[in-house]
Parts: sequence; structure tokens; C-alpha cells
Amino acid sequence: MREQPRAQAMNVTEYLRLEERSRARHEYVGGYAYAMTGTTTAHNRITANVYMRLRSAEGSGPCRAYIIDLKVRAGENVYYPDIVVTCDPHEGTATILDRPCLVVEVTSRGTRRIDHGEKLSCYQSIASLRGYLVVEQRYRHASLYARAADGAWTREEVSGTGDIVVPCPSTVLSLDGIYEGVELPPLSVEEDLALYDDTGLPDLEEVGP
Repeated sequence: MREQPRAQAMNVTEYLRLEERSRARHEYVGGYAYAMTGTTTAHNRITANVYMRLRSAEGSGPCRAYIIDLKVRAGENVYYPDIVVTCDPHEGTATILDRPCLVVEVTSRGTRRIDHGEKLSCYQSIASLRGYLVVEQRYRHASLYARAADGAWTREEVSGTGDIVVPCPSTVLSLDGIYEGVELPPLSVEEDLALYDDTGLPDLEEVGP
């Protein structure tokens, strides 16, 4: 979740200088730096589960998965996705990636509209991106936005049980594996009925950039 932005607008160069000397992480959106808040144990565990499975699928191929602390440039914005996969050559000292192949965000009630709205639109503007996976942390659900060969974007939803195929590294992620060791909180009747009313998910016709 984001805190209020720093009062003064800045350019990307100024933002990157801020990140070099700051203990807190900031995302750069619309010319402002937004401090990022901490995560929950469920968020951390889900992120680790997805990362370990992507990492084990790398094999001898060119794709490499990274977790949490690498920045991704998406249009004019800069984000810290939970996981990023790149298949392009890069230096071991890189702190920002411009050509990701897959981005993963573990979402919550407070970040869902940003993850399925603003970030979706910005990530889709990255020419190299082939997939954007959004995983819920309060219940078993994942959304994969994938770029087809013709450039069109599709959305796949998986809930409860089932598998989802990610493009890079090419592998199958099961919801059982994603949520392994995660104790999900019980949902109230109101929450259960409203789960898909407050997601902010766009219609399929609106998925394209």
C-alpha cells in the first residue's frame, strides 16, 4: 500500500537519487514519489512461494526471476513489483529493469484497484512484457493478463483450485503451490458476497493498453 506522496514533484533522475539514499522504498508515479508500507506474513509467504517455483523453472534458459527489491520502469512510472522476470541480458549490479517478461503483484483490498487498474495499464505499455500475474492474499484467486502473439491481451481467472500457465519462464503454477503454508483468514458473509464487487477488475473488452 502507498502512503501520501512527497510534497515536491521530481523528475526520474531526482527520484533515483532519492532511492539511493533512502531507507524506505518509494514508487514513482505521475512525477511524485510514494513511500511503500510494509507487508503481511501472508503476502510474504505467497510471494516466496511464487518466486521459488519460478526460480526452479529457470533451468538453463535465459529467464531470471527476482524478488521484491528491483525496480521496473513502466512508461513514465517506476514500480517495485513483488516479483519480476527478465529474459534479457543484464548486469549483476542492475537495480532497475526496463524489459521485464513477467511481473507479479500480490494484492490486497487496499491495493487491488491500483494493481488491476493503474499498474495493469502501465505494465501493458512495456513492449517486452508477456504476462502480468496478480495474486490475492485474502483468498485463493489469481488473475493472469497475457499478451497473445498478435499483441492482444487476454485475462484468465483461477479461483479455489486449479493451475495457471505463465509464459516466462514457461511453467505451470498451481493455486495449491501458491498458497502452500498460508493460513487465509475466514471471510464474513458480506465479504464473501462482495469479493468480486470491489475488485475493480475491468471487463475483458477493456483489458488492452
